[in-house]
Amino acid sequence: MTSGEMSGRVVFLSRRSQSNKTDISLICFPFSGNSVGGSLISSIHLMKVLSTYSRCQVIVAVGSLGDGADLLIEHGFQVTHWREFKGITYSGSIAQRIRSLFYGVICARRRIIRENIDVVHTNDAVFHLIWSVACRLTRCHHFWHQRTKVSLSRATHLGLFMTTAIICISKYVQSMMPSMARSKAHLLVNPIVAGAEASSMDRTHRGNRFSDLSALSSQGKTLVGFIGVFNNQKRILDFLAIVEELKHDTDKHFLIVGKDGDFSRTELTLFVQKKELENLVTIYPFTRNIRDIFDLLDILVAPAVDEASGRVLLEAMEAGVLVIASSSGGHREIVCEGKTGFLVDPGNITVYARRISDISKNSRKHDVLRERARDFVLAEHSIERFSLGVKKIYNPIIHEL
Repeated sequence: MTSGEMSGRVVFLSRRSQSNKTDISLICFPFSGNSVGGSLISSIHLMKVLSTYSRCQVIVAVGSLGDGADLLIEHGFQVTHWREFKGITYSGSIAQRIRSLFYGVICARRRIIRENIDVVHTNDAVFHLIWSVACRLTRCHHFWHQRTKVSLSRATHLGLFMTTAIICISKYVQSMMPSMARSKAHLLVNPIVAGAEASSMDRTHRGNRFSDLSALSSQGKTLVGFIGVFNNQKRILDFLAIVEELKHDTDKHFLIVGKDGDFSRTELTLFVQKKELENLVTIYPFTRNIRDIFDLLDILVAPAVDEASGRVLLEAMEAGVLVIASSSGGHREIVCEGKTGFLVDPGNITVYARRISDISKNSRKHDVLRERARDFVLAEHSIERFSLGVKKIYNPIIHEL
């Protein structure tokens, strides 16, 4: 999408003034706007559900115009550009963090008053802290959507105390909440769209982009994938250790898809070359057309630890890909050992390798696991079930307003 196309869908000015307040409740979703992640994708479904409320209007605000803003616009949302939130981070020295939070709270408070906002729904750590305090100062409702293992810092405790309600994406995340916050914590698992919608990217480009993988698949190679940020928590180095363990198996090819984290794509490429694994591994940057990858994969390996839920697992299972995941965090709520996939103790490279070899040699034997896994996703993570959950959480607030 070009900047010219985007400008027609972005609002730069205040949406309404205090003098013309109506009985419509305004629900604001602030995002950074510069990147795409699982939280943004799940939020899109949430905002679509809330947009069906006749007494509600959803405001989607971004600090930057980037990939995240593009995706929101592609899904039909009118994006409001609030420039003052660009670059706000919670990093550096304590003094820098305090200044950043103080500035953010001032900006958020002004926006709540100027826009007559009734509810703010945040999805990441920095915005949680800023908006929870600003909402308390203005008597606005705040929903804290916790999508990762919660940090138990003093600032987090303060924000959790200030917020109206907490939404957790898994029982694991809910169990990690401090005791003072559990009474207002609700469970709302991520929704998964069955038969994920095709990307707006031209079909010709999509087909060409992954033609090399299609060729490997047609040669009878078992395609084993890792999808996620290249960091320690996702255990990308464990995946490369698995590749090294299986480097003499010529019937497999390993695919890594993701974005830079603790390690860059360049660093991973150099590591692969050093270990002489170039013929076994293909590394792609993050792609929105992840369904195209799942359509080619045979096995997804998720060695991450302390994962809040595991959206990539759910998407793979819905697409018919067999999953092997670490027995850690929210994975245990998704994968039932030997019934919908396999769980392996974190870091046990030998067992991961053994599971992959067994599946590749007996693929048909595991078809029933793929069917069970897809049935689980369609039943427990459907849009319909998600919509009911959203309404159960939001109805009391909407009726009060």
